[in-house]
Amino acid sequence: MEVLRTMRAMRRLKPGPVPRDLLERLVEAATWAPSASNGQQYSYVVVTDRAQMARLGVLSRDVQTKYLAAGARLDAEALVDPGTAAMLETVRYQGEHRDETPAVIAVCYARSEVPRDLRLIADLARAVGPRFLRRLASPAAAIVAGASSSYPGVQNLLIAARASGLAANITVWHFFAENEFKRSWACRSRSGSTPWSPWAGRPETSGRYGAGRSLTWCTGTAGRRRKPRAEPPRHHG
Repeated sequence: MEVLRTMRAMRRLKPGPVPRDLLERLVEAATWAPSASNGQQYSYVVVTDRAQMARLGVLSRDVQTKYLAAGARLDAEALVDPGTAAMLETVRYQGEHRDETPAVIAVCYARSEVPRDLRLIADLARAVGPRFLRRLASPAAAIVAGASSSYPGVQNLLIAARASGLAANITVWHFFAENEFKRSWACRSRSGSTPWSPWAGRPETSGRYGAGRSLTWCTGTAGRRRKPRAEPPRHHG
C-alpha cells in the first residue's frame, strides 16, 4: 500500500544504465497482469541502445513541441496554474534529456485479423445484425479493446519500478506518430503501440512522493459531493 500511495510520475532521470536483469523483472511483473479473455496479446520492447534512443528523442521532441503548442492555444489559462507550470517544467526537462534516458519500454499489442470471407461476414450480419457488426469491425473499437488489455500490465510495471527504487513515467507522445515510433522500437507490422509507454531510470533527485488529490466521495445524492481536503503541495519530478 505504501508503494501505491507514493506513486507519481518522475521525469528527471539519471543517465546511468539500469541493469538488464532489473528491466527484465519489470517486464515480468507486467506480464502478471490480467488481459481480456486471458488473450495476452501484448509484447514489450525494451530499448537501451543509445543510437536508437537518440532517434526516439528526436521524434519525441518534435511531437512534444507541437502537442504543447496546441495545448497552450486550447487552454492558455491552465498554464498559469502553479501546479501545471511545475509539471510542464519537468516535461520540458525530460524532452531536452530524452537521449540520456536509460530505458524505454514500448508496450505493443496484436491487432486482430479482420475476416475477409464474404460468406462468414454475411453469416455474422445475420447473427448479430449489421449495426452491431459495424461496431465490432470498427478500427477505433479494435484499438481501444486491444490497447486497454495492456494497461494493467503498464500499471504493474510502474509499481514494480517504484518498488525497485526506479523512477518512471508514462508518455503519449508516440501515439501521435505511431508508425515512426514503431519503426524505431521494432513492433511487428500488425501490432499497435499503446498510448502509454514507460520511460525508466533512477531518480535524479529525491523529492516528496505522495498522492496529489484527495478522494472525493459521491454521497448518493445527485449533484452533491463531499468536499475534498486541500491538495497538499507536491514535488514535481
